[in-house]
Amino acid sequence: MTHTKQRSWRGASRLKPAVLVAMAMAGWMPVSGVSAATAECPWVWSPVEQLNVPGPFLGRNPLIRMDDAGTALAAWAEMGPDNTERILVSRRAPGGHWQAPWQVGVNPGAGQNDSSDLDLAVGASGHALLTWRRQSQRDPAGPRVVYFDPVAGWTQPTTLPVKSAGATAAAVAVNGAGQGLVSWAEPGQVLTRFFSPGKGWSAVVRVGDTRTQPGSAPRPVINDVGDAAVSWMSPQPKVARYDRSAGGWQPTTPLLDAGKVREGASPDLALTPAGDLFAVWAEQPKGDSKMRVLAAHYLAGQGWEPTARLSGASYGGHQPSVAVNPQGEAMVSWRVEEMGTAQRVESSRYMPGRGWGATVRIRTDAFVSASVPSFQPRGEFGVLSQQAYPDDDGVDFSKVVAYTMRASSNEIAEDAIWDLGTVISLDASPAGRQAALGALHDSPWVASPGVLRASVRERSCARMAAVMP
Repeated sequence: MTHTKQRSWRGASRLKPAVLVAMAMAGWMPVSGVSAATAECPWVWSPVEQLNVPGPFLGRNPLIRMDDAGTALAAWAEMGPDNTERILVSRRAPGGHWQAPWQVGVNPGAGQNDSSDLDLAVGASGHALLTWRRQSQRDPAGPRVVYFDPVAGWTQPTTLPVKSAGATAAAVAVNGAGQGLVSWAEPGQVLTRFFSPGKGWSAVVRVGDTRTQPGSAPRPVINDVGDAAVSWMSPQPKVARYDRSAGGWQPTTPLLDAGKVREGASPDLALTPAGDLFAVWAEQPKGDSKMRVLAAHYLAGQGWEPTARLSGASYGGHQPSVAVNPQGEAMVSWRVEEMGTAQRVESSRYMPGRGWGATVRIRTDAFVSASVPSFQPRGEFGVLSQQAYPDDDGVDFSKVVAYTMRASSNEIAEDAIWDLGTVISLDASPAGRQAALGALHDSPWVASPGVLRASVRERSCARMAAVMP
């Protein structure tokens, strides 16, 4: 079931709390270099499809990613009764159906208590990297990585050379040219490895150090010309840049010298085609109980701008995510907790020469667990949000909301879908294509069978024909 609402900011005071929206106009000018949009078929959520066959034990972190053409890729882990874990993938072409699951890896004798840590990245042209790691005494090997080419298909798994049992899971990034980057950390060091089509994997390179036992995996990013960056916590946020024109990795940059980072996730990164880098993270200042969202910006050829605080000081901001466009603009979204309950999605936009604009606030009547920003194809701005509502049995059921912000008409359009189950993966491609993947487990606490459901937002001329006289 989907629904679409058109809401005017001027009439927000007459709306119910569930749809109340307030927006500060200062930061939301039209996107640079984008002409006025013409009438086209509307964006709607595709019919929900099931990706797997119920029966095996379903892993807890399936993932979905989109390329700029609208092709979606999903990856997940399933455990059979023989304690063999299979790593599975499925693709969906624009306007098509999900393919039958394809096995790209296997972990024999893995056990049913835990599932592998997965990370999936898809480039603008459809190339992909998938990595997984099973932290188990039965499986002491390092993370595995497979590469996907839209023409040649999937490679055989490559095992990353890990020397310590304290290594993190790996994380991956892919650009529009098909080049990939994988990063992981071991006690004392942060490591990376490039993948190039036709050449394969490069040597492992140490790009930084960790003062403490690493927690979450470092986060990589790579742009279409081959510039790259990796972020991690040590315990403060740090970043290393790969400058293609300079011929290699540059010295590590600490992003913050004061404050205590309570959320262990590495800063989220986005890199423009010109080499401008944005990093966003949440941290807790000394002597303060509130979390705040911070952003750092590296301007290619000029250096780092002063760190900017994006969230307010009277509430907690969590899990920021960042997106960029070719014009050098950035958009950040995060969730807000007030009195222990997340009830708001917030966003801020960076414009070259102007800096960060006023915060956009979207109130909800549910717990917000994730938000993903994007620049939409027609010069609009999008935020994909997951919001949890309890059902009659007290189990959280998720609503996925695609908010489209139209600065020229002072409106926010809400396009929501309810019937995915517990949504645990959202994505928006660099060109703003959006997708959501949900899972329904027999048990929310222990390993159990489960089903996967997915939907993508795409143009539907049939929907337009149905409403035209």
